[in-house]
Amino acid sequence: MSSHSPATTDSTSQQKQQQRQSPLRHNRDFLLIIGGQMVSEAGTQVSHLAFPLLMLLLTNSPSQAGLMGALRAVPYVALALPAGALVDRWNRRVVMVVCDTGRALCLGSVAVALALTYPNLVKGLVLASGYYYPSLRPDVVAMSAPAVPLVGDVLRYTISPIVSRVMWPLLMTKIFGARPVPKKFEGFPKEMALRPSQIRASAAESALMIPGAVEFRDQYANLKMPVSIIAGEEDRLIDIDEQSYRLHGDIAQSNFHRVPGAGHMVHQTATGSVMSAIDQVCTDMAPEPAAKATV
Repeated sequence: MSSHSPATTDSTSQQKQQQRQSPLRHNRDFLLIIGGQMVSEAGTQVSHLAFPLLMLLLTNSPSQAGLMGALRAVPYVALALPAGALVDRWNRRVVMVVCDTGRALCLGSVAVALALTYPNLVKGLVLASGYYYPSLRPDVVAMSAPAVPLVGDVLRYTISPIVSRVMWPLLMTKIFGARPVPKKFEGFPKEMALRPSQIRASAAESALMIPGAVEFRDQYANLKMPVSIIAGEEDRLIDIDEQSYRLHGDIAQSNFHRVPGAGHMVHQTATGSVMSAIDQVCTDMAPEPAAKATV
C-alpha cells in the first residue's frame, strides 16, 4: 500500500500546479536573464550604431560608413558554426569570462587607436587593467578557439557545460584576485554568458588582442593628451608591471594608479579609485577656448 494519503497527494499536486501557473514576472531567475539580455543587446546595438557614425565623422565617406556596418555580419557568417562546436567542448563560463575580458581589452584598444590616429578628437584617456604589449599568452590563444572554423562547433555539445560549473569558482578567484566577489556581481545572470552567439563574439574579439598590442606597442609615446592608468596590484590575469607600469613609462604625462589588494576587476572592486582616475584626467585636460562673442 502507498504511504501517501489522497489528501497529501492532492496538496502536492496543487502546489506544483500553482508553481507552474506562477507569473514569470515573479520569477527572479527569469527577470535576471531578461534584464541581462536587455542590457547586453542595448550595448551591442549602440556599438553597431556608433562605429559607422565614427567612420563617417573621420572619413566623411558614407560608403565607408556603410561598408563598416555591413562588415559586422562577416564574422557571424564565417565563424558561427565552427565557434559553436569549439565552445561546447570547453568550459563555457571560463570561455565567457576570459573572452569578455579580451573583448573589453580590445574595446579599450579602440580608444587608444583613436587617440593615436586622431588626437584632436580625444581629450583624455583612462585605461583600466589593460593589455598593451604583446606577450606569450597561451590562454588567449586557447580561448580564441571558438572563433576557429569547424572545431568550435564540435566543442559546444559535449563536456563544456559540466566543466564550466566546476571551474566557475576558480575563475572568479583568478579575476577578482585577493578580494571577494562583490555582492552586486553575484546576481550576474550566468546563463546569458553561455549563449553561443555571445561566446562566439567574445572569442573573435579575444583573437585580436595580441595582434592589436603588436600594432600599437611602439606608438604610445605619441599620445599627448592626459592619461590615467589604473590597475589592481593583485591582478592575476595581467602582469601590471609588464603592461600598465610599462605603459606609464612610455607616456611621459601619464599618471599610474596602483590599487592595493585589488585584482583584475578593479572597476568592480575599487570603483572609487577608478572615479578618482577619471577626475584626475578631467583636471589635467586643457580648457576649451571660449567662443568669441559676436554682435
